[in-house]
Amino acid sequence: MHEAIRNGAVLVYQPQDGGEESACVSRALNAAWYDAVLNRAAVDGHGRPARLALLVADEFQRVITTKGVSDAQYVDRARALGGACLFASQSISALRERLPEGADHPLRALLNNIGLRIVMASTDHIVPREI
Repeated sequence: MHEAIRNGAVLVYQPQDGGEESACVSRALNAAWYDAVLNRAAVDGHGRPARLALLVADEFQRVITTKGVSDAQYVDRARALGGACLFASQSISALRERLPEGADHPLRALLNNIGLRIVMASTDHIVPREI
């Protein structure tokens, strides 16, 4: 993954189903991406971001994690290292449902570290309070 980011490769993983196996593969790819960016894959020899390492995750609620380098920890540190994220989800409630019970802190940290939030029409009652 480190080499792919350094070389500016575009990697696409588009699972054909929404099963747990696809979610596991997606989480593993996210973890490898996070590790590479946090280990300076997008940084030049002078410590400055050399390129944008963009991670796009649709249906993000399927792969959100609090284990290892959590999504919140990654978003918090990635900007300084050339990392950026575009996370799409149907609702904040869907994100909350995928986290262990009582794990509101990681979700709050993630939402706080996302600088731009675009909300389309939503019937999710949590959205006005969280955004």
